[in-house]
Amino acid sequence: FHAGNGWEEGMEFEAQGWTDANREDDPAAYSGMGGFCPETRIVWFYRLSERQRRCLPIHITEDVAEIVQLCLNAPLLNKKRYLGHIDNQASLASIRSTHGVRDHRMNEVALVRKHLLDHHDILAMSDFVPSEDNISDAISRGDFNRFIREAREKGFSDFIWIDVRQSGVL
Repeated sequence: FHAGNGWEEGMEFEAQGWTDANREDDPAAYSGMGGFCPETRIVWFYRLSERQRRCLPIHITEDVAEIVQLCLNAPLLNKKRYLGHIDNQASLASIRSTHGVRDHRMNEVALVRKHLLDHHDILAMSDFVPSEDNISDAISRGDFNRFIREAREKGFSDFIWIDVRQSGVL
């Protein structure tokens, strides 16, 4: 358990979401980020450019995925308690840190996250989920059929799809 932004132990979440990022060595393979929030029904995806794939470490893209998730969902989750599920330990550590981490880029992303949460009056916490249990893993790999199948198995349906690259959010 990690409380953050006013969350107290024992509080129930009112909304949850999963995010993931994937960076393949093969330039022809899909490398991307994605996320899903059942309460808003938003499924978003972003295919990394070749330059982003080569230059950005995976923990940075995992952090950015959390920011994109909040940008797209926070206005619809105003004043809710949000539980984020993430499968990258370095990214989770930067989200949970109260004193910063060694990578200054992660600290900058953490400040943006804090601003978004404060602005939308959202209490948030994040927890670790193994990759095989991260429903957004399929999205970050461009395997949208697998995501739909896994989401439906968990009782989720009726999605709103957002291609972040086409939307102009990033």
